[in-house]
Amino acid sequence: MENYDTIVIGSGIGGLTTALSLSKSGQKVLVLEKHYLPGGWSHSFSLNGFQFSPGIHYIGNLHPGGYIRRILEGLGLANDLIFLELNPNGYDHICIGDKKFDIPKGLNRYIQKLKERFPSFSPEIDLYFTSINTPKKSPSELQNLLKNGLTLNALLDYCQIKDPFLRAILTIQSGDHGVSPSLVPAALHAEVVKHYFNGGYYPKGGGKSLAKAFIKALQKHDGKIKVRSQVERILVNWQDKPFVQGVCLTNGQVIQAKQVVSNADPHITFTELMDSKLLSEKLQKKLQKTEYTTSVLSLFIATDMDLKNAGFDSGNYWFCLDSQIEKIYELAEHPNPLEWKKFPWIFLTITTLKDPTKRKDRLHTLESFLFVSYHFFEQWKNSISGQRSKEYEEVKEKLTIKMLKCIENIIPGISKRLIFHSLGTPLTNTHYVHSTQGNIYGIKENKTLGSYFYPTLTEIKGLYLCGASTDSHGIAGAMSSGLAAASKILGCSLNDILAETKQNLSVYPCDDLSQWPESIRPQRK
Repeated sequence: MENYDTIVIGSGIGGLTTALSLSKSGQKVLVLEKHYLPGGWSHSFSLNGFQFSPGIHYIGNLHPGGYIRRILEGLGLANDLIFLELNPNGYDHICIGDKKFDIPKGLNRYIQKLKERFPSFSPEIDLYFTSINTPKKSPSELQNLLKNGLTLNALLDYCQIKDPFLRAILTIQSGDHGVSPSLVPAALHAEVVKHYFNGGYYPKGGGKSLAKAFIKALQKHDGKIKVRSQVERILVNWQDKPFVQGVCLTNGQVIQAKQVVSNADPHITFTELMDSKLLSEKLQKKLQKTEYTTSVLSLFIATDMDLKNAGFDSGNYWFCLDSQIEKIYELAEHPNPLEWKKFPWIFLTITTLKDPTKRKDRLHTLESFLFVSYHFFEQWKNSISGQRSKEYEEVKEKLTIKMLKCIENIIPGISKRLIFHSLGTPLTNTHYVHSTQGNIYGIKENKTLGSYFYPTLTEIKGLYLCGASTDSHGIAGAMSSGLAAASKILGCSLNDILAETKQNLSVYPCDDLSQWPESIRPQRK
């Protein structure tokens, strides 16, 4: 029987961060992944010869001295990664109807551009950015409101920001956490916005490059990872003080361990992988109250349009029909997305402009996303992926057409220039990422910041949690949660884990290949 110090369930970035941190410290570590591709939301896959990365569209805090950069260098990953910086003049392009605004790198530049566009709201803009960036410098009344869960919309009201377009610019990035401006704590939205103040970055090679670097480093320190290895249950000794003993796989194999770290959602961890009736009443009640963020439609496209010559660049494109950002979330909760005549918004990224090395045969690949409810697709949840009914495929085709019509607002004519397209639904998420109800950001935070997150250390001795539902969402949140889990297990500080490795992350501009070393430039035929 195999025996390890720690077993990590799931190879998402949170799980891989935990595993690498522990293996670097000398632990015998095993990562178990249900999917045939490691990486969780950071994995990449190929369809018809085109590569797509569904979960990584940009990462912040990779500037010199940035927190995520420090993690990558401190864990010994930097020498195996290259990041490409999105257009610093507009890493996020905001398109509201026929109005446009580009969010630039640099807080001061961002504020200045807003003041130039909205000169009559200059004091209000200052108050808003003071409150989200340095809240302790805000009026004491506002400080208290922020601590007590002031929503993003309420913050804008307090700052007297009334212009609809300005409000739309400041709220549309709520798509990066998946909670509407009327519900999200302003403090949570602030963390997302601040994450990109020093620009946005994309891993050369796509999301899989990040997972690949983690796995290479893990194996360097004798850690192991097994794909197609689904955990059926976590083995717990339910005595007066319950403790973990290991895991049992779906094939019946038992693997023992002193610690188990679950990178799965809390509901999967506590209700699918163990008998939830044996948990404390407090934890059972928390599980009953827990809500997850929205699910998503994911449209993957290849086109023969010359998008670069058409004026497009590496920045993300956020489109909304009008300034009513709340409509994004009305659609996300609607019982049938097909009933909407027009989709109110779309997020679009041109991955071959973020990473020109991914371009082949002069074709471009794009990824587009739209929030939808899982419940509409629940009627097909018991069908087999790849073998679902004709009705399901017809629904996907109708949704694809609606999404393409929305994308036409950004790239006119693209519907007639498609080489390939494929649509993923919330059921795709549950199949490949095993997320509860196909959610993409973990726990839904709609009160005070952190009020619904689950602690890393559970009530079961030796069982730890990491991932989007324990610290924060996204790559940054997942990495932080992984470090927190490892720190708890090892009884050490983050500084001990992120020891000096003398590695330096390489970063080059997406849109200027002349600044790339010759050795990594894409070769054009």
